Amino acid sequence: MIYQTEETREKILAGAQQIFVENGFEATQMKDIATAVGISRHSLYRYYRNKTDLGFAVYTRIFSGFESEITAILEAQSGNTAMNARQSLIGGILAFYKLPHRQMDFRFLAEFDGFNSGSRLPSDFLENLPEPDAHRLFATLHEFIQRGVKEGSIRCDISTRELTQTVCYSTQSLAYSLLARGEALYGVSKSERDRMLDNLCQLLERGLSP
Repeated sequence: MIYQTEETREKILAGAQQIFVENGFEATQMKDIATAVGISRHSLYRYYRNKTDLGFAVYTRIFSGFESEITAILEAQSGNTAMNARQSLIGGILAFYKLPHRQMDFRFLAEFDGFNSGSRLPSDFLENLPEPDAHRLFATLHEFIQRGVKEGSIRCDISTRELTQTVCYSTQSLAYSLLARGEALYGVSKSERDRMLDNLCQLLERGLSP
């Protein structure tokens, strides 16, 4: 029987996330995580089979808190009677990606997604993703777009599902790219980089208009 505690598991996940961000997912080894957490490699392997297994666990841990947080942000935005559903949606997404306490989470997701791409993408990658939480997050955004279509603030010539996919993945991709590459973005000054996500959100809001 393998003895495990939730306290140690949380300690491992928090430590692993930090090391993955600092060293990069590819360069990080299980021994690095064990050292950072203060346990033996043998103990670490009692909890996670390998680095990929641990990476997915961190991924799931992060996503578990996203749905409730972005829902609260969107609801707060929609509480402003001066804003329609389209403005609430885009304003909420922008506010979400600028949350100070989520920056480390976004950095990990950018690193993890960047590593698991192209020829390195595991065949079972999608099966290992936190489907329930990711689905609820998508559903929350979809609900706001449906609300916007119903009230007339969002276009109806493209399906609400496709609009949700476009808004979700375009903002996510840019946010992750800005974190992952930072100053390495070719031909982009710091001031331009700082405005890029805001600019994208402005373009999306206008593009969502009827």
